[in-house]
Amino acid sequence: MNVIYVDVLFGVNMFVHYFLLLATSKICKKRVKFFRMLLGSFVATIFTAVIFLPEVNFILNFFIRFFISGIVTFSTFGFEKIPKFLSRLFCFYSVSFGYAGIILSLWILLKPKGVFINNGAVYIDISPYVLLLSFLLGYFILLLLRKHFGTDIEAGNVLKMTVFFEEKSAEFFVLYDTGNKLHDMFSDLPVAVVNIDAVRELFSIELEVCLTNNVEKTLPKDIKHKEKFKIIPYSVVGGTGVLPAIKVDKILIEKNHKIFCEKQGIIAVSNEIFEDGIDGIIGEDFIKC
Repeated sequence: MNVIYVDVLFGVNMFVHYFLLLATSKICKKRVKFFRMLLGSFVATIFTAVIFLPEVNFILNFFIRFFISGIVTFSTFGFEKIPKFLSRLFCFYSVSFGYAGIILSLWILLKPKGVFINNGAVYIDISPYVLLLSFLLGYFILLLLRKHFGTDIEAGNVLKMTVFFEEKSAEFFVLYDTGNKLHDMFSDLPVAVVNIDAVRELFSIELEVCLTNNVEKTLPKDIKHKEKFKIIPYSVVGGTGVLPAIKVDKILIEKNHKIFCEKQGIIAVSNEIFEDGIDGIIGEDFIKC
């Protein structure tokens, strides 16, 4: 008869699931707040109680694990769009399945004492001293990972943006606003809203006229970069509208001389005057690279 200590079961799995979710967030390139990671780990740990239930067949166990993975994914990453949610769900399920597969292989080959697997839940019986040491070691590793991978960027921070278009570049400062969810529906690239004066030097006079007129049909047929011109719809409390935009070659986001993001993106131009020293607004998709 296998003896399972609940404190050991939950303590070890809380630790394990945190790092499984951390691995998932890195693979999916999704920045997750520490609290949400703990919440997801806690939810996943609660579901390890299935180890006490009678063993079920493989097919039923698959659907149970998939259902649990869905709840854990939602708890950790939230829900934005169906494709993104499913991508993160399958990623977490794959990472968890890989972990369980490794433990199961070791269990079958080595028959270690104190290891028990049932319904996909893993129990590893270790002493309280080893458990405490594991948590301390894990916390130390976590601090190193957060220092290495963390961005230290929070909502409301002012960041430096460099936009590259053709062989020109423009530097200015933008406000990081998590409420900015603008995307181009065709390329799925993130959109930064920028005052036209900050990027005027990047464009030819003809292209600048087209951007400031806010009407796509004003583009002459023979104008260069016509294929990069975009119309971005937006919705705010005061109503809806569209912004003229253009796909640029590269965007760099910096804070304290450290580059956090380098990617393609779209610049939507506006005549709006922002706060002193700020020429635009970006959302979280410019941070998670």
